[in-house]
Amino acid sequence: PLPPSLLVHVYILSVIVLNLLSPSLPSYIIDRIKDMLIAKIAMQCSDLYAEAYSNMQVGTVKAMWEKSWLATASAKTAYFHCVAQHRLGLVAQAGKNYGEAVARMKKAVELLGEAEKKGEGVFKPYEVTQTVKKDFEAANKDNNFIYNDLVPDFGTLEPPGKATLAKPLPFTSPAPNFIDLFANLVPLAVSQALQAYGTKKDDLVNTECERLRGATAELNELLASKNLPAAIEDTGGDSLPESLQEKAAAVAEAGGARALEEKLNAVPELVQRNREILTETVRMMDEEEREDSELRSRFREKWSRQPSASLAENLRKEVTKYKTILDTASGADQTVRQKFESHREAVVLLGKQVAEIQAAVPKAGALSPRVQGSQCVQDLRGLMEEVMTLKAEREVIERTLRENIADITGKFLKALKDFGDVDEETISEAHLRTEYGSVQTQVQESIGKQPGLVQRIAAASAQFEQLTGGQSVGEREGKLKELATGYDAFQQLQSNITEGIKVSCRECVLCWMW
Repeated sequence: PLPPSLLVHVYILSVIVLNLLSPSLPSYIIDRIKDMLIAKIAMQCSDLYAEAYSNMQVGTVKAMWEKSWLATASAKTAYFHCVAQHRLGLVAQAGKNYGEAVARMKKAVELLGEAEKKGEGVFKPYEVTQTVKKDFEAANKDNNFIYNDLVPDFGTLEPPGKATLAKPLPFTSPAPNFIDLFANLVPLAVSQALQAYGTKKDDLVNTECERLRGATAELNELLASKNLPAAIEDTGGDSLPESLQEKAAAVAEAGGARALEEKLNAVPELVQRNREILTETVRMMDEEEREDSELRSRFREKWSRQPSASLAENLRKEVTKYKTILDTASGADQTVRQKFESHREAVVLLGKQVAEIQAAVPKAGALSPRVQGSQCVQDLRGLMEEVMTLKAEREVIERTLRENIADITGKFLKALKDFGDVDEETISEAHLRTEYGSVQTQVQESIGKQPGLVQRIAAASAQFEQLTGGQSVGEREGKLKELATGYDAFQQLQSNITEGIKVSCRECVLCWMW
């Protein structure tokens, strides 16, 4: 019955009129706004308030409104009509129609009293009270003693026009960009099942990702120990192998040692913040459980709500889980820092310009044409291509693992509707099998390729070392190996720390949401 667009329209016009009446407006602005325009705007505003008040009085919605709302709408109908008549009185006075001015200003005073009465203390028209009364007394006095103009009956005066400054728009439901805050609200049993499922899903994803990363780390260690692929790319002199230049560019783009150290320094603070949040979460659950127990003892069978202990059971398991994660993170912090410090020099060097890296790497002679064209070098180049392909495949697999999958909420809701309960474990395992089964197979196949690849690299590398006869062994090869190992360490630390920070921030949000 009451269009929301009408309320908005009324509000906007009210603001316009009140601003026009504000004594804080500079006089040069007020002088440019004609009284007739203000009167028309105020009259339109009064009519809209009257329409709003009429709609609010309809029986089906009247009970929805607080008494102060009805009083305000009624009072402002009279108030803005008062403003309109007062301004029309000023217009009549300026046109030397003194009798009309007195009639309109007298009506304005009456409407002002009506507004004060209907406002019931909620709405008080402070803005114009003194001005309206003062202008009426002055106009009436001047007409009685000077002009003696006939004061017409108010009913005979021409009604004021209206100024339509905006057009009400039809209300659409839902409104554009509307977000339903309760759209994802589900029964308690489903909510608890979703929490348990989320934990299972995260564990599965993290386990599979760690398997991939662990296998890749082992492969990188082997390549670094063999100085591959740098050994077969080395052209000698002071030039850097192409693969090393690419690694240096990647480290520099990621911010180098400084960015990595900043993230390392941020971890302890995040861990401490998470500990504080977990502690506060436990305190709140304990307090709620204690209050629940006291009320249950007091009201006995009348206190029929589900016990707090069972409601918070899953959350307490989550708290225990994340406390364990934080303890593990704290214990691993020293290990991570030691790893960073052991490779700091290499990481710092990789973050510098190519010329600086070249200056730091000892010079050496290039591989002989006989070695460059040998079968073992060709084999190693082909194997390095396989390594790059394998790593690229694993990156795609990991991204697939972390992508959003089909929502399981509908399955839990259906189970609750059909059976009156949610068999979370059975439903979750079936859903995870369906969504992640093929990706897990890809993980297993990718890891399964590695042993054979490693054997072929080791065999070809042994032939290469035998062919070079120690030519490449020396300070240069040692430095190239150091830089390759430093790059691998940088990538591993960067990935682990970034993921750890994301998890920490997510758990902060989850705890505070509870």
